Amino acid sequence: MRFINLCFILCLLSFAMLANAQTVKPRFKELTLAVYQPNDSAKALGITMYAYYKINSEGIIHFIFNAFNTASHNFTGITRDTTYRLSDKSITELNKIFNGETTLRSYLVIDQLPHGVMLSEPGNFITYKADNGKMDNLIFSQSFFGANVNLVLNCIFFAQLARTTHSGKIYHDSTLEAQIIKYHKACNCIPKTEEPPTVKELPVGIKK
Repeated sequence: MRFINLCFILCLLSFAMLANAQTVKPRFKELTLAVYQPNDSAKALGITMYAYYKINSEGIIHFIFNAFNTASHNFTGITRDTTYRLSDKSITELNKIFNGETTLRSYLVIDQLPHGVMLSEPGNFITYKADNGKMDNLIFSQSFFGANVNLVLNCIFFAQLARTTHSGKIYHDSTLEAQIIKYHKACNCIPKTEEPPTVKELPVGIKK
């Protein structure tokens, strides 16, 4: 009987230690990543929001997904979301980039790409506030970064499936969307591309 009681006590202590085990904490107070599509018009720039990823200081991610028809690009009337804690491994990876020590722009590799490489238009916006109080944000496409940064970003992009379904209007964060439009208009991170040379301009020795 005493042996059984002792085993029971040891089990309780083990569970208590696991519950209180130190987990990895983000080096940022908050981080938001948004996926959008710019919609140019004669009047003003607008955007269509596809997804929001919001992570707090405890590593809890809230993923919100606006479902659009892949053929017509019309909103289906369904929004999905999910909330969970990122793994310690994912948070450790995010801490390598989002720590307030290095600017996000410094990770861009577009200036190192070979001449003539075509880049996709930016459709992602990320903003965060580090533990040291520094804030940073960036309009980007994943093609702007090297593999090391994209592996870190995949900790966010490859979030768990949003299983909770809501019917109704598209989800909006008006404050965030206004911020995205502001920075998208000012974005100068895409290198200028040149028109291909005409036949007359081709170097000697190159035939049509």
